[in-house]
Amino acid sequence: MTNIIKVLLNYFHVNEFNPTLSEIHVAGFECVTVDFDGLFVSNGPGNPETCMKTVEQLRLVLAREPAKPVFGICLGHQLLSLAAGATTYKMKLVPLLPYLADCLLAK
Repeated sequence: MTNIIKVLLNYFHVNEFNPTLSEIHVAGFECVTVDFDGLFVSNGPGNPETCMKTVEQLRLVLAREPAKPVFGICLGHQLLSLAAGATTYKMKLVPLLPYLADCLLAK
């Protein structure tokens, strides 16, 4: 678990939220059938193009009625973007932050 996720979980607890942690790509987990107040899709590592089952689940979540707030960070943001119809690509040069080199393109 990365430091950013630890900070966010701490923030949720301090503000009396009760987050449930689950790996969205675990077999049998269907986020469409789980009742939640909001969904936070965290960082990778990974290539978003290899996570199409997760993208499909997120696409169903985004189409849910009533709509629920959905947030993403790093890889999670890329997965949400793919679910919403955007495309991603790896930038050729980001000298200061090579591990954050993915970019999003609107379709």
